[in-house]
Amino acid sequence: MRAPRNFTSQTYEDKLDAFSYEAMAEAAASLGALGDRIEKKLASLREMSNSAQGRPALVAELQSDVFAFLVQRELVGFRDQEAVIAQYRIPQEVLLGLGAHQNNR
Repeated sequence: MRAPRNFTSQTYEDKLDAFSYEAMAEAAASLGALGDRIEKKLASLREMSNSAQGRPALVAELQSDVFAFLVQRELVGFRDQEAVIAQYRIPQEVLLGLGAHQNNR
C-alpha cells in the first residue's frame, strides 16, 4: 500500500520553487559581487588622471563589467539602466564602449 500523496516527499512544484529560490539567490549574490567590483574599479578610475598609462585598460575592464552587470540585471527583471548609471556615476567614457569586444590576440 502506498502513502497518501500529501504525505510523500515534495511535489514537482515544490521542487521547482526551491530551485527558483536558489537560482534567484545565486543571481543576487553574483550581482552584488559584480556591483562591488565595479564600484572599486570606478573609484580607481576617478583617482587616475586622464593621461595615466593604465587608464585605457581599466576603462575596457569597466566596460565589460558594466555590460555584464546590466545584462544580468535585465535577466532577473530589472530593466532601469539609467538608475544604475546614476547610482554608480558611470562616466561617458565607460558607457560609450558598452558591448564592444576587443580581440586581444
